[in-house]
Amino acid sequence: MESHHLWPPWEFIWKSLAPPRVKFFGWLMTMNRLPTAVNLHKKSIIPSPTCQLCNTCPEDTDHIFLACPLASAFWGLIQVLPMLTSLSEIHTIHWSGDLPERLNSTFFLLCCWRLWNHRNEVVFQHLAPSINRLLRCCANDAKLWANRFKLADRAVLSSWLASFSSPLHLM
Repeated sequence: MESHHLWPPWEFIWKSLAPPRVKFFGWLMTMNRLPTAVNLHKKSIIPSPTCQLCNTCPEDTDHIFLACPLASAFWGLIQVLPMLTSLSEIHTIHWSGDLPERLNSTFFLLCCWRLWNHRNEVVFQHLAPSINRLLRCCANDAKLWANRFKLADRAVLSSWLASFSSPLHLM
């Protein structure tokens, strides 16, 4: 038996079309190994485990990507509701439509990657949280990533861009 079958999110992450560094990020994310406030607080690196985006809850991986009000608003605006309680269950996300799993997982990883980068801009560059900036960055990454896809897979770009652009027109 191959070892990747022992860890259910393996295919979701490693068979996606995301860049290698984002796949590695996805692996760290699902293993709760990102340097979140909770993880850094446990190591006595920072004084508080509180999320700096919402200032109300401990900032663990699941909070950043699923429960934080910024993440919840983001998922709602792009009309993707990951019905997850933990990111270790990402392989159980059910997608509507008929896209191949590798494209759905790539889209989800792109969104999480951008949420993480947005969080880092707020924490380290002291930028204000901004859904508009987050959506624009997602759209820019989608365009860049689509250049890595086979021609047959590039057709998904228009629906991805619509997901990220539609909410911008409403604001």
